[in-house]
Amino acid sequence: QIARCCNLTSLVLNFQRNEMTGRHLGKFGEGIRGCAKLARLDLNFRGNKLKAKHIMLFDEKLGVLDQLTWLALRFSGNRELRDQGAICVAQLLQRHKLRECFVELTGAGVTGKGVMAIRDANPSVKLEADAFLPAIREDDDAVEEF
Repeated sequence: QIARCCNLTSLVLNFQRNEMTGRHLGKFGEGIRGCAKLARLDLNFRGNKLKAKHIMLFDEKLGVLDQLTWLALRFSGNRELRDQGAICVAQLLQRHKLRECFVELTGAGVTGKGVMAIRDANPSVKLEADAFLPAIREDDDAVEEF
């Protein structure tokens, strides 16, 4: 149904905790592909059970949106994504000429390897991932006075 909106320039969708699967993402990617004028896309997939292969399918079906300049992808809580999922997100970012992008991967099992793949794909990305969170030391000696 989204593909019928050929003049759509901005799209915000919330699929948080909807038990999304690869099949759903593939169909969604196909639909968005028909929105040739889409410039802003904000997708919330937090708390689903997505895996790297699902992101890869979404990217394949989405193709390249020539007008897309702003993208937000929220994948927090998709524990099965891991670094391979982050690498698939990086490939999606590389296909588009984005001026701004935001990727949220906290609680998705992503390490420094996945973070670096995304950073390499788009150095200006605003990224939230567990690998970026500072370690908290619990010993009292580690506390410095300011």
